Amino acid sequence: MNTKKKMPVLICCAGLWLLAACGNPEDKERKKMLDELEAQRKELSALRENNSKVKETLADKFDHVHKSVVMIMAEGEMEQSQGSGIIINEEGDAISNFHVFQNSKKAYAIDADGHKYPITKIYRFSEDDDYIFFRIGNGSHRFQPATIATSLPKIGMECFTVSNPRGLEQTLSNGIISAFREDGRIIQNTANITHGSSGGALFNDQGEVIGITTKGVIEDNLFFAINIEKLPLQSYKNDFDLTAEASAASVDEGRQVEVIKAFLLAEEHRDLQEILSYFSPDMYRYWDLQPPNEAQLASRYRHSWTITENAVNDLKDIRKIDEHTYVYTVDFTYFSIKDQAYKTVNNARVKVILDDSYKIVAIFGV
Repeated sequence: MNTKKKMPVLICCAGLWLLAACGNPEDKERKKMLDELEAQRKELSALRENNSKVKETLADKFDHVHKSVVMIMAEGEMEQSQGSGIIINEEGDAISNFHVFQNSKKAYAIDADGHKYPITKIYRFSEDDDYIFFRIGNGSHRFQPATIATSLPKIGMECFTVSNPRGLEQTLSNGIISAFREDGRIIQNTANITHGSSGGALFNDQGEVIGITTKGVIEDNLFFAINIEKLPLQSYKNDFDLTAEASAASVDEGRQVEVIKAFLLAEEHRDLQEILSYFSPDMYRYWDLQPPNEAQLASRYRHSWTITENAVNDLKDIRKIDEHTYVYTVDFTYFSIKDQAYKTVNNARVKVILDDSYKIVAIFGV
């Protein structure tokens, strides 16, 4: 009787034990998974913390950016100047201080590897704001450009420069941002620069260009750069609009184009006899003179040279219209003696008609 009374209790206990036995493996597996996930979370958190503490050294930053800075050598009639420049795209467009190029007849750039490239084009410049945009090389070489910052650092943040002081290539100097002057146009900092550093790059602590190194007072630890945000980076070379006729024509690189380029260069050099040598005796139009004679042409050029200086024809394009007719596009920049300022006529289109001897018989604006 006693045994029979205990059977339900034993059966009940056995059932509970079986249920527990069946549930334990799942609980253990679940706990194991949770423990593994927690361990992975802690490991990931530790990695993130470590990564946040890892900071590029100044040497690392220099390695990443220094090839975007070149040395500039500009040659005038009586003297030579030396400065620096910043490459802003792979094609070789670059920027520097205007005063590095002032009064020069030709210039060239030397990259971080010691390779020498001619300055082949001047896009835009401002003496007052002390900047100049130009092209290095002929476009066949691919350069390492600098990264332009999209925002400015705060006062007190670290910065560094790469330039060529006194011809000492690829010189690194570091400091902090001290102040912003002239409504933000000038960045004052403590990264040391001197003669030859003009036109070099001022980088933020991420290795992005924030300014063009311009001048300094070494004994007072005062150094200045032009704020890159204040320069016309998006518009320094405006696309030109051709007439429908010229747009449909092909680019020509024949003898006629060589004559036009040589003629424009003679105008820049103000060589009257060479200029007149490109005109045909049968010339029937020179701008508003129809027809002009040699005396009128000489008078027109001499007068323009009394009111302007440092005129530059920045040739952008030459298009062939037909066998004898071409349209070229230039940005014409000159120094106005009357206004004591540089001025630019952008995207001027000029039609040139040549005879069978490659002499100009007509030239006028379109």
